[in-house]
Amino acid sequence: WSRQLLWLTWALLAVLLVPGMPRQHGAARWIDVGPVHIQPAEIAKLAIILFVTRYAIRKGIIKA
Repeated sequence: WSRQLLWLTWALLAVLLVPGMPRQHGAARWIDVGPVHIQPAEIAKLAIILFVTRYAIRKGIIKA
C-alpha cells in the first residue's frame, strides 16, 4: 500500500498546481476539504519514508 499512498500524494501535490486554487497567506500549500485543511507535503514525507523502507526491505538492503 506504500505505492498507492505515494501515487495519492503525487496527485494531491499536482492539485496544488491547478490555476485558481484558493491561496492562504499568498501560498497554495493547503487543500480545503470541507472543514478539514490538508497539507500534501506532510503526507508526502510519510509516503516517501514508507516507500523507501519497503523498497530497501524487498532488495535486502535492510532486514525487517
